[in-house]
Amino acid sequence: MQLVVEVEREKTLADIGVTLEGCITCDDGSCSANVIHKQTGNEYNVYIRKQRNYFINQLVFIADCRVNSNSDSGLDIYQEFNEESELVNFLCHNFSGFKCF
Repeated sequence: MQLVVEVEREKTLADIGVTLEGCITCDDGSCSANVIHKQTGNEYNVYIRKQRNYFINQLVFIADCRVNSNSDSGLDIYQEFNEESELVNFLCHNFSGFKCF
């Protein structure tokens, strides 16, 4: 009998339904959605994007999460990730239902 172990691959943006192009909220490598923060219950406008960091010559993924998209708040979250899977884990762990329209 042979034991088969499946290794779970890291999730991508496509796995959670985010394309970063071609939908009404996505444009040129970015996407935004209003979603609920799982721990606080606050609604956030979460804006994600991928861009080149020219200082380190690497593609980075950014999450800019604001309670009020018109002003800064102490509850705002800004995070940069070196890997797409890190961004996906952050979104899945902290927010309910982030997806493209």
